[in-house]
Amino acid sequence: MRPIQVAIADDSYVIRTVLEMIIRSQTDMVVVASVENGELALKAVEDKQPDFLLLDIEMPVMDGITTLKHLFKLRSKTKVIVLSTLTAKHAPVTIHALSLGATAYLQKPTTQGNKRSIEEISAKLLDLIRSLYGSPHHIEEVENTAENFPQTHSNEVYKPEIVVVGSSTGGPNALSVFLKDIVKPLPVPLVIIQHMPESFIPQLAKRLSIDSDIDVQVVEQNMVLQKGIAYIGPGEIHTEIKVTESGKYYFDLVDGPPEVFCKPSVNPLFRTAARLFRKKTLGVILTGMGEDGLDGSRHVKKYGGRIIAQDSKTSVVWGMPKAVVAENLADEVLPIELIGSTVSQFLKRKN
Repeated sequence: MRPIQVAIADDSYVIRTVLEMIIRSQTDMVVVASVENGELALKAVEDKQPDFLLLDIEMPVMDGITTLKHLFKLRSKTKVIVLSTLTAKHAPVTIHALSLGATAYLQKPTTQGNKRSIEEISAKLLDLIRSLYGSPHHIEEVENTAENFPQTHSNEVYKPEIVVVGSSTGGPNALSVFLKDIVKPLPVPLVIIQHMPESFIPQLAKRLSIDSDIDVQVVEQNMVLQKGIAYIGPGEIHTEIKVTESGKYYFDLVDGPPEVFCKPSVNPLFRTAARLFRKKTLGVILTGMGEDGLDGSRHVKKYGGRIIAQDSKTSVVWGMPKAVVAENLADEVLPIELIGSTVSQFLKRKN
């Protein structure tokens, strides 16, 4: 079986060496190129056609952003994982890299990293590579067409009062496509959980606002939900919805343990929305690794709400949507290009 071929581009010899050691420690992976700038990375991609390029952003001769622009013009099939320092300072350029076609991002190892931190980064990198390598076109276990999920809804007109969305790997670009097609002004609150570091979320909200022409705000404690606004939960804390005695819905940020290894997790948002809005809850599960959102989707269905899942062909990783589809929880399984317009059709309906 052909090993997964990986190229590395980073101007730090130490970082390249660490990454080479991680990849070469695996029997199913091989390093086909290790270079110090974007110009050499482009040549490596053209010559070797690797499955993955681990790409630093700040490099001499040609930086990572310029490299991505050239790769886009080449229509390269190589998947790019951007190596980033997960700080607010580097958030804008990382989000920009994702918008230019980078498949995912990962915290880069540091030259002062201890053994434990390197082991953690190694595990995340290897898991990410394997998940991306097997997705989406190698996944055939579940036939993901809406026709395979017979619905039991009555003939009543379905119009949601809230839309809740969960996404992970590949989510920033999927969210951008999704929100562009959402009806404006938004007639209901729309709430998003995206797996992403806390320092990156404000920059993502800013980018989504520009791309979609929707006011996208980062959730704050006790913030009251309003129509016309899309909210995105902050990183490293769970977002729940609660209601006051006077009937106002507000956000409660809960510093609880991770769920299915995720914090924030999609599940607390979906569960609390379902309990409050019941059958008027519309859940959307977009691209992502793992099965976060599965338990939340069970609750949405339990209370009579509906679930839309992204299909495998347009998902960067068909993990979260696949988990929902495998349990027959999805009312519709759609390409990302159709999800926004489908949600809008529900929102435009008259009661």
